[in-house]
Amino acid sequence: MKTIFHTLCFILAVTVLAAGCESKKVAEDPKPEPIFGKKTQDIAEYDPAAGKIVSEGKYESSLLKTAMGNARAYGSAVENIELPYVNRQIEFYRATTGAYPKTHKEFMEEVIYKNDYKLTMLPHGSSYQYDVANHKVIVVKDKADD
Repeated sequence: MKTIFHTLCFILAVTVLAAGCESKKVAEDPKPEPIFGKKTQDIAEYDPAAGKIVSEGKYESSLLKTAMGNARAYGSAVENIELPYVNRQIEFYRATTGAYPKTHKEFMEEVIYKNDYKLTMLPHGSSYQYDVANHKVIVVKDKADD
C-alpha cells in the first residue's frame, strides 16, 4: 500500500512541477533569407560619405575551400555578370537620350523599372548602388572581407 501511495505522490509532484514549467524560447538572431535564385530591383543611391567599401569583384581561388570563401566567390561571380550588363543599359540610355540619368530616381525609372530589369541578389552585407556622379552601378559592402 505504501508503494502505491509513494508512486501516486511522485506522479502528482512531477505533474504539478511540469505544469508550472513553461519552455521558454531562447531569443535567436533571425536567420537571413536564402538568396540563391532570387532577383531584386533594390538599388540604392551611392553615398561616398557613408563609409562603406566599394567591391572590386575579385576573390582568391584559395578561398573556395571554406563556406565563407564560397559565399565570397558567389558574390564576385554575380558582380562580374550583373554589373557589366546593367552598366551597358546605362550607356544604351545615354546613347538613345543624349545624356546619362541625372538622378537616382531617373535611373530607377528609366533604366530599371521601364525595362523591368532585375539583378541577381547579392550575399548579405553587399548591395547594389547607383553612383550618380560616375553614371554606373557598383556593389558596396558593409565591411571588408576578412
